[in-house]
Amino acid sequence: MDAEYALGTLPRGLRVRLGLVSTAGGLLVLLLAAVGTALAVRLRPDGSVAATVLVVAAALAAVTIVGRQTLTPHERHLVRESRRRVLGPLDAAGPPSELRVPLRPGPINRRRLRDAPPDLLCLTADAQGLRVPGWLLEGRPRGLGPTDVVLLPWHAVRRWRVRADSEGPNLWVVDCVRVPGAPARWRVRRPEITDEPAVLDFARAFGRVTVELETSVGRRETAPRG
Repeated sequence: MDAEYALGTLPRGLRVRLGLVSTAGGLLVLLLAAVGTALAVRLRPDGSVAATVLVVAAALAAVTIVGRQTLTPHERHLVRESRRRVLGPLDAAGPPSELRVPLRPGPINRRRLRDAPPDLLCLTADAQGLRVPGWLLEGRPRGLGPTDVVLLPWHAVRRWRVRADSEGPNLWVVDCVRVPGAPARWRVRRPEITDEPAVLDFARAFGRVTVELETSVGRRETAPRG
């Protein structure tokens, strides 16, 4: 079922058009910001400069507006599918059995977890919820250690997003019902999880969780210990 967790790809021509529209929009914002700054410091450009700025701004605005308005319904659908997909619950086939997905710690955690018990080296899911080792959590709450294990009950999960951030860690962002002493949002690092589709399938089937994809998901090889 891995294909279900892959966001759509855009045809080359559509990617080029969207790139031009995005670039024109960005340049228009920069130009307007420069004009605003010039007015704030009371600069008074001559008529030819002002006319040039108006012409360039009009051209950039035209490219941005026309480029967006000329997208066909099919192209708009492709764009949406390439950016985000919502996957609803699955029909469970039989009663839930325990799922254990190996984790692949990075170099630092691999040394720290060399002699760790098995529960700290895997994600475990069952009928109750998902058990996550503390070291896999980003922004771990105070009082929770790296060798602790957190239970995220299925009935408490309100939103589950799969995110990729070019400026930070790739995460599962799981919003839960707020209870005393526990955060309402948990951030689980994704790169160390060897089989994300298996966990997401289990959560959707037995936890009745809806998953929001903001990036594609696939399996990873498990690094040997040693």
